[in-house]
Amino acid sequence: MLSPTKPSLARISLWAARTAWVFIALAPNALGASLQSHSRTTELVFTGAAWVLWSVVTGALFWLSPLSLTATRMIVPAFSVGVLATVFADPEIGRPWPLVGFLLVTVVNIAVFLPVFSALHVQASAYGDERRLPLRVPKSQVLPIGLAWLLVAGSVAGVLFAGAAHIWWLLIATLIALVAATKFVVPQLHRFSRRWLVVVFVFLVLAIVWLNGPGLRWLAPNVAARFLGKAGLRGNFTVQGNFFGGLSISDLKIEGDREIASLTIDKVTPHYQWR
Repeated sequence: MLSPTKPSLARISLWAARTAWVFIALAPNALGASLQSHSRTTELVFTGAAWVLWSVVTGALFWLSPLSLTATRMIVPAFSVGVLATVFADPEIGRPWPLVGFLLVTVVNIAVFLPVFSALHVQASAYGDERRLPLRVPKSQVLPIGLAWLLVAGSVAGVLFAGAAHIWWLLIATLIALVAATKFVVPQLHRFSRRWLVVVFVFLVLAIVWLNGPGLRWLAPNVAARFLGKAGLRGNFTVQGNFFGGLSISDLKIEGDREIASLTIDKVTPHYQWR
């Protein structure tokens, strides 16, 4: 078991999470801009879902209990994925405010997965002078917990995307999956949410590794194609290497119907160094 928590550190983590989470809603973000090119239904579905999730976490951050701890630790990582997606989908990619939003949600992620944060929620359900402490998650349960979280988050995402696209058969299928996950999976996740192993950090590290290599090689051409299309151009290229070890762009080809008829470059290798 954990040793008794230091009240000051516990309160700092709690108020850091609360403050950053409130500022996420107050600060300008890229959600609206990233949905401008989509249908009105899509805007309503994803904007509404974002506000619902934000409101649930807000309530969970101010009402301490094991149940609110479960809600926070399930929603915040999924919300982070959504914030990151809007950063890449922003028509004016690179603007500072969407990046600030991602920094804020990262602060919340770190705070809510600290041992002292979970201890506050667990202790909130204690009686009188009773002392309740969170426990470690067995290593053998880390992978099942991650897969269970992916199942629940994927079901929610499936419902949103299917509803926005009016794909009714997929909406029904994902709704059934979500109901089943809520009934059988969420209670199991609630059992382990009161334990302090920072499971999400493992997945954040894996996400960084993925973005540095295969993720970057997949995202770069797709993001570039999106902006080329807005400029009336068509193009594709291949990204090789990784961000930290060095990148190269090959087979670059851009075509258009206006000023640029065709532009072809065999290979480009940018040179940069970290200070």
